[in-house]
Amino acid sequence: MALIGFYALLVFVGVTIPAGIYAKVAFGEQLANVDWLHGSAEFFLTLSNILVVLGFRQAIIQHKRSSS
Repeated sequence: MALIGFYALLVFVGVTIPAGIYAKVAFGEQLANVDWLHGSAEFFLTLSNILVVLGFRQAIIQHKRSSS
């Protein structure tokens, strides 16, 4: 699951770069100033962070079970 989280982080980067370019071209603003675009991009960052944490949590639980 952590690996999926890291892949989702790549999706975040892949979404953020075009969103930033679109914000600059369409609105003449930085991505941080276009709330709906910024929020959409940050959603992918939040999702990837959750998946990474859950993946590492799962690995720790499995490690504790196997060492007991």
